[in-house]
Amino acid sequence: MLLALEFLKHYVLLDIFNNQQNPARLKMYFRLITLFCCLSILTGCAAQVRHDLRSQKVIIKDLERRMEQQEKEVTGFQDHLDQLDLRVENMRQETASRLMDMEFMLDPSQMLPGPAPHQDEFRFGRVAPVQQPAPEGLTPPEKTLDEVKKAPEPELSYRPQAVSKPESSEKISYDQALKLYFAEKSQEARDAFNRFIENYPESTLAPNAWYWLAETHYMEKNYPRAILSFRQVLDRYPDDAKAPDSLLKIGYAYERLGDVKNAVFYLSILVQDYPDSNAAQKAEAKIKELRTRM
Repeated sequence: MLLALEFLKHYVLLDIFNNQQNPARLKMYFRLITLFCCLSILTGCAAQVRHDLRSQKVIIKDLERRMEQQEKEVTGFQDHLDQLDLRVENMRQETASRLMDMEFMLDPSQMLPGPAPHQDEFRFGRVAPVQQPAPEGLTPPEKTLDEVKKAPEPELSYRPQAVSKPESSEKISYDQALKLYFAEKSQEARDAFNRFIENYPESTLAPNAWYWLAETHYMEKNYPRAILSFRQVLDRYPDDAKAPDSLLKIGYAYERLGDVKNAVFYLSILVQDYPDSNAAQKAEAKIKELRTRM
């Protein structure tokens, strides 16, 4: 197309040069030259448009490739998150199970001493020999009273061991409530602990139930309600192992509320009243931190 236009242009110019004295012919050629110029411009524009279209296609393909790559990365990231969620859930369940096992081991009401099985059959770690009957007509000589007194008492190598009782209904109820807490089902756990406290108010697990009930409020960041619930542990069971832990969480709750003064106050009471507890060590470290903010 461009070559044809170029040829026509040269032909017209040559013809104009040869027919300079013919005005009508010159006018016609002038119109042709104008037309050729317009066609040249349009041809150039069309070529530029084709070039731009090819460039746009390349850009679009590159964008599509990048989008596919990003979709693959997002899918891989989502799979990774799912795996992490599964691991966290497994760890939470394992932690809950271990905690319940530890509380079961520390609860003296769950273990009762019992007699050793077959105690009369064991002597010095060996089974006592079977007594043979005496031959007919013969009776074994009877021991005198002095011989009986002088005979040493045999020592038992087997000692009575603690025998675990089957889990009671209150222990099962408590464990179910604790599992709900570690599953982060705060409302269901709170209802379960309230039922436990109502059904077993004199249970040895009641202090723990009150403590974990307060923890459900703390989990929901309802710190005023958590403080009141932790105070129930202190008021009802000041000598229980959960009392210092409750004081510690009261201090933490006040810190969350921005009340540093009350936080230091309750943590100081913890250090003073329960100096040998593990919670006291944490309280001392927290007090040092909070005093820098006062």
